[in-house]
Amino acid sequence: MIASPVSSPTFTSTPAQFTPEIAPHILAFNLLKSLLPAQFDGVIVLYEVDESQIPINAAQVQKAEDVIQFAKQKEGNSFTELLNTIYQVAPHLKR
Repeated sequence: MIASPVSSPTFTSTPAQFTPEIAPHILAFNLLKSLLPAQFDGVIVLYEVDESQIPINAAQVQKAEDVIQFAKQKEGNSFTELLNTIYQVAPHLKR
């Protein structure tokens, strides 16, 4: 008895092409967390964050959350501006 060859299913559509993108606020948050303390302070100054909104003795992750909240309240392309500021302070992080 001869077995019939098993055929593989054929797909008529091509797989979806996509590039995984991270939301700007998440990217900014992750970058802020990775900065050295002096770099983080540089971002605070250059981005003109109201320093009264940033607790002095908080962990950097908490300060990063506060900077993200500040950016959400700013008008315009606040996350683009924040990311540009981060890259200005730490150019090695730019993709």
